[in-house]
Amino acid sequence: MEHLASELIFKPLKMKDTKFTWDNKTDSIRFAKWHNEKGELYETQRNTTANAADNLLTTVEDYSKFLVYILNGAGISDKLYKEMIAEQVRINDYKHFGLGWWVDENINNSKDFALVHGGDDIGVHTIAFIVPKTKQALLIFTNSDNGTDAFAEVLVQFLVKDGEGILNIEMK
Repeated sequence: MEHLASELIFKPLKMKDTKFTWDNKTDSIRFAKWHNEKGELYETQRNTTANAADNLLTTVEDYSKFLVYILNGAGISDKLYKEMIAEQVRINDYKHFGLGWWVDENINNSKDFALVHGGDDIGVHTIAFIVPKTKQALLIFTNSDNGTDAFAEVLVQFLVKDGEGILNIEMK
């Protein structure tokens, strides 16, 4: 799994600071530490076993490269892209899981949609939004248990009307 991700995604996109495990090359000075809602540090967990569904070590710069890649079609066929955004599992009346993304449907009461992907662990919350129609994306990394408190304001400020539509769907 690590080799596949490296060969197909990390190396071609020049994501030099992205990996699944902590090793002796990991620069702990550049690593954002996890905090609770009071700002107190959690102990750093140094994963030595890869898990495709959790614990990606990356930077805002690297993950932004991945978002731009997805925003520009990820080099995949139209058929595969349609499958990626197609309903795999229904979450509620407004969203479904695609392949690797949840899809917020009908943002702004139109057929526009947003791709959303997030990750949460103790002391860290991340979320990425892509609006394919407008070619906009937003990436938010936080290193606090209360990091999700910043999402709504940043989402609406940056993506404006689309952000309001996404927020309405996310709050339902």
